[in-house]
Amino acid sequence: MLIKEKDKILARQAVQWGLEAGADQIRLTLGKSVADTITLRDGEIDKLSHNADSSAYFAVFAKGRFGSYNTSKFEPDSLREFIGTAVKRTLLMGKNENRRLPDPSRQYDQPTDGLEMGLYDPEYENITPDKRMSLVLKSAKATSGCKDVISCENSWSDGLDETYIIDSNGFEGMQIESSCCIVSEISVEDTKGNKYSGYAWQTSPRLADVNPLATVSQALERARMKIGPRKCKSGSYTMIVDAESA
Repeated sequence: MLIKEKDKILARQAVQWGLEAGADQIRLTLGKSVADTITLRDGEIDKLSHNADSSAYFAVFAKGRFGSYNTSKFEPDSLREFIGTAVKRTLLMGKNENRRLPDPSRQYDQPTDGLEMGLYDPEYENITPDKRMSLVLKSAKATSGCKDVISCENSWSDGLDETYIIDSNGFEGMQIESSCCIVSEISVEDTKGNKYSGYAWQTSPRLADVNPLATVSQALERARMKIGPRKCKSGSYTMIVDAESA
């Protein structure tokens, strides 16, 4: 997991620092995430990326005033100074008596481990670089025997996103979410040399729910459906719009 117990301890201390600096109420939202992507164009590696992000967001309520701040430096020394400055700046804002934390009686008061929503797949931990490559290669090879396919781009990405929230009313909560996504974009050519493209994707928190071959099949079908377009007479028609257009 990305958010460790030491991060939670520091978050609790940060809330206390905010109160000591003059805030009446304070909420801290700590987010950490990682994401990996591999893209193949016509079977060759086109892009590899690994991203990691960490941010702390503060909602500060002080003497009827409100301010929102964020920082990527989640370390004791810099964090304490940051919070002190945030409170001082909040006190310069115009008053808004309606901005405050929810009444404690309306908040969830049971312990959470971040898994309650069922958005984390334990299988995520088994996604290795070789596994990613095998999944995206499966997509790339699916069109190898299609003579009308002139270009194929397939991309696999997966990630983990964790959020920890704590406030001065005593609330603490976690959410952990994994994600897996496969994207295919295919270009085909008809007998007259006209080119058409189709696009499809699947995404889910669970690895087992993402089917690379089904995505390729759908992208290829959409590309081929565009072949041989015909003009229709002017008039008033009932039109069906593909859900992807939304």
